[in-house]
Amino acid sequence: MVIEAAYSHSVLSGGLSPALLVGVGGAAGALTRFGIGELVGLDHFPISVMVVNAIGTFLATLLVLLAPGRDAVLVASVGFCGSLTTFSTFSVRTVTLWREDRPLAAGTFALGTLLASLFGVGLAVVLVKLV
Repeated sequence: MVIEAAYSHSVLSGGLSPALLVGVGGAAGALTRFGIGELVGLDHFPISVMVVNAIGTFLATLLVLLAPGRDAVLVASVGFCGSLTTFSTFSVRTVTLWREDRPLAAGTFALGTLLASLFGVGLAVVLVKLV
């Protein structure tokens, strides 16, 4: 299977610690999430959270399916995409919208995030099959 192949050999690290690889990718992902949040903003509806989760699931799926080795998966998927996406913020924003007496916004956000993320996974799978 592709995932096992991705973890079977190392191409990036040159002997670097897996934790360091995840940390480097994680720093880049966190900064990207911050930048998208600043660009899109939160205002009254947390669209930036929906955007980063959709992009992150698309990229993580693409990277796991195409990754040349274990280190690429650690840096890009676990590190970068792991810190780019944010389930905790998704959960908190959903509850916050609900507690603000905005159940329609909470439901729309929760369902929209789930559907956008699943669309990202599906799109990545289709693109990989086309390549």
